[in-house]
Amino acid sequence: MTLDEEIYQSIQKLPRPQQEKLLELAKQLLQEQSRPEELERKAWNVLSLYALAHSAEDEPELYSEADIKVHFHDSQEQKGQGVSM
Repeated sequence: MTLDEEIYQSIQKLPRPQQEKLLELAKQLLQEQSRPEELERKAWNVLSLYALAHSAEDEPELYSEADIKVHFHDSQEQKGQGVSM
């Protein structure tokens, strides 16, 4: 008996819900085979974000934390929604 025949006969003996679980497992195994390309793409994405974040460290700060708080506070008061801190 070939491997294909043995697999087919074994699957036929299983109840339908277990056959469906086995199909999902087979699909998952097939996805794992294609994962190296996906992992490489994700690695490049992370590297790009890391490089971008670290290159921003060299940029001068345009606004201080106080500028942001004042602007937010003032805009809320203009809307009549006083901010309590």
